[in-house]
Amino acid sequence: MSRVGVHFICDMFGLHKQGKFLDEVDELGLMQILIDGGLKPLQHNGNQFVPEGYSYFVFLQESHFSIHTYPDKDIATFDLYACDADSEKIRKIGHTIRKRFDPSYFTGKMIDRGVKST
Repeated sequence: MSRVGVHFICDMFGLHKQGKFLDEVDELGLMQILIDGGLKPLQHNGNQFVPEGYSYFVFLQESHFSIHTYPDKDIATFDLYACDADSEKIRKIGHTIRKRFDPSYFTGKMIDRGVKST
């Protein structure tokens, strides 16, 4: 059985140390990265948490993108899921987002979705 989608999940650490961490993410910048990567945003919404932290979600024609910031823990996480997409295209978008935030440490994992484990 072939996969139904690709899910790229990432954690970024060390954003405070470099003075680049903001509670509110650059929504327009992230939207442009998705568009430049060949994805088609449909709707988006963000939420500022009190006292800090931010979540941003984009519904894509292909599926979704989300980012969540945790300033108190010096972490931002994001995931990008796309149905029937080229893995390399999704990986490139993820690495472009990584460059934009420039974390001191980054972990990322690509998961093929809809494939039975053996």
